[in-house]
Amino acid sequence: MKAMVINFILMISALGLTACSTTNSQWTGGFFGGYVNFSVTSLGPNKYMLEADASAAVKREALIKAYEARAKKLCLPKPYTLKYSIEPYKYSSSVLYSYVALKITGLVLCQ
Repeated sequence: MKAMVINFILMISALGLTACSTTNSQWTGGFFGGYVNFSVTSLGPNKYMLEADASAAVKREALIKAYEARAKKLCLPKPYTLKYSIEPYKYSSSVLYSYVALKITGLVLCQ
């Protein structure tokens, strides 16, 4: 019985770690940080559309830093150029609460 409980706990832990490693989200860090969600679309060789939307807790500078880090990761080891725009968007977490956060949409060109 004890072995079954240990195996169950190990299985749940492994599933949790798998979910964390396959997500398209990134924690911006710090106690008051938040999540940035990424979407990547390949437009051809060395050309990507990269979209990132953040939770309301993420500041503009942290969103830009996370966006640039993801662009760099897409193009490694090549250098890259970015063209992007930032705009606000509204989302709801429940029926009672809605938030305004930032979204970046842009083009990543790997050289």
